[in-house]
Amino acid sequence: RPLRLEDDDMIRFMSILMIILTAFLCGLNNIYVPYQETEQLGNFNETFQFLFWTMFGMEEHKVVDMPQFLVPEFVGRALYGIFTIVMVIVLLNMLIAMITNSFQKIEDDADVEWKFAR
Repeated sequence: RPLRLEDDDMIRFMSILMIILTAFLCGLNNIYVPYQETEQLGNFNETFQFLFWTMFGMEEHKVVDMPQFLVPEFVGRALYGIFTIVMVIVLLNMLIAMITNSFQKIEDDADVEWKFAR
């Protein structure tokens, strides 16, 4: 059996990723809809693109700034910061752990597979 990430692990990871992305997408979008200060936030499609490219570090954090509205700016910055931490630290480490677990399962079965092939 070739070395590969287990299918159920990948489905589980992608479903968790989509749930978290959707939650932050709805939260950030709803904060910025009444203000329409930036072109990238306040529109569902544009907010999704902003968060998607944020996962790869390709967006500037200044997009969430609204100097004239203090409370929505604070909440937006907080949500954006939490999103970045969750995506980069938690989900990346979870993916590494899932790959390591799959590799360990395959490594444990390697002797049996070798004997069966002989």
